[in-house]
Amino acid sequence: SYRIGGNGAAWPEGSGLKNDLSDLVGRLAFDLGARGGISYRVRLDKDDLSVERSELGFDFGLARLRLAGDYLRRAGRQAVERLDDREELTLRLTAGLGGGVRLVGSMRRDLYAGRAVGQEIGLDYRDDCMTARLSFSRDFTRDRDIRPTDSIFLRIGLDTLGSAFGRAALGRGQTGR
Repeated sequence: SYRIGGNGAAWPEGSGLKNDLSDLVGRLAFDLGARGGISYRVRLDKDDLSVERSELGFDFGLARLRLAGDYLRRAGRQAVERLDDREELTLRLTAGLGGGVRLVGSMRRDLYAGRAVGQEIGLDYRDDCMTARLSFSRDFTRDRDIRPTDSIFLRIGLDTLGSAFGRAALGRGQTGR
């Protein structure tokens, strides 16, 4: 994008919008219809065209069994996020059990640190009027006074009324290991 007139004072440093010309962003996608697809998104620094952020995503499978994933690489110099370099891999597996019920599982891994960031397993239900998901997740984040946590999530969506969300933390600070 290019801003005509005005100043960029309202935009935080590192957002890519501080100057009249923003960073360059792009997306390339290949769609295989119901069988899946693959996409790539990138953000390039407007001055030297260095890669600030790069994401590769995929989704493949059949109606009853699907595998999806995302790979993220981000340069730590994005001051707006104030985070270090990041490289992550997220994988999701979905298996249809019949009758509108699916088993879902996911894991996210920090490739720089070589450790798991989070995991989730759950059951989804969908029919013509509603959706529901009951899941158990484990977050492995550890930092000063933040400890790994286990959570149970219940989400119910009524197509004509919207969605309600519920969350209960179990064993706060306990990983079960």
